[in-house]
Amino acid sequence: VGTACGAAAGVGCDDADTDCAAGARDDAADAAVGGPAAGSGDAGPGWGASRGDVECPRVGPFWDHLAAAQTAVTAMLADLHDRQVPSADVAEATVALHRLDSRVRAVHAAAVAQTVAAGAMPVWAVSPAAWIRHSHLLDSTRASTVVLNATWLAEDGHDLIRRAFEAGEVTADHVTSVRAVAAKTK
Repeated sequence: VGTACGAAAGVGCDDADTDCAAGARDDAADAAVGGPAAGSGDAGPGWGASRGDVECPRVGPFWDHLAAAQTAVTAMLADLHDRQVPSADVAEATVALHRLDSRVRAVHAAAVAQTVAAGAMPVWAVSPAAWIRHSHLLDSTRASTVVLNATWLAEDGHDLIRRAFEAGEVTADHVTSVRAVAAKTK
């Protein structure tokens, strides 16, 4: 099973994951958490791993992009460990990596917001923050911040800060600060 799912994207399934979809649930479980019930016709893209219309949901353009990013990270680490980055370029590369880090965190925030909006967390998760805390190995404060920032950025009216975050012009800490100020000035 582990080789069939995501093999094209270079992202395999866990061997213990017999249905090849992390957190996949049957239609009855989907309905219990507000997801699409069998025959409802709602097989929208927001349901990812719990979609019944996709035999192996870890295949597709997003997973290809993720695999390419993982390959690029591995190559950059090898270059740095082997001292392949010229000394004259290391400082500039460090700044570029910092901006890239913010961009990747923006992608993560968008994925968290979509997961929360779709209610696509595993059935054991009592809240989005609990899911993030467990799955990302974060403390509860950091997990809550990740969820709050993600859902706030997805709301209408926050396009400027969201675009700046996606461009790597601001960090997750900036998003937290802006969100906190916005909440106090409502």
